[in-house]
Amino acid sequence: MEEITRGRSTQFAPSNFIETGKVPSDAEIVSYTWAHPNKNGGPDKRFKDNRQIPVCRYEALRFSSPSGLNELVEFSKTNVSQPFCQALSALAQLHRSSDRQSITLNAHSRD
Repeated sequence: MEEITRGRSTQFAPSNFIETGKVPSDAEIVSYTWAHPNKNGGPDKRFKDNRQIPVCRYEALRFSSPSGLNELVEFSKTNVSQPFCQALSALAQLHRSSDRQSITLNAHSRD
């Protein structure tokens, strides 16, 4: 999903992340992989300390702009990026309408 506001863009999408650290309490574990997998996805038996690692469903939110902004933020809690993007879009819409009102007020004050 993408929201464009005056050349600035916000995009969000689900993202699977191999979590080698502590799994956040609000993260959803969608599968497991091995620290050292073999070609068929099973454990590589050459490594005696080969442990399973959780794959978590995260949500990726990217901010970008023509001026060079390019940031990626990942959330362990899913279903938060869309409401954030919608709120950002509503805020931008308010800002645009207040700009128009300001221009109209300034034009009338010159008369």
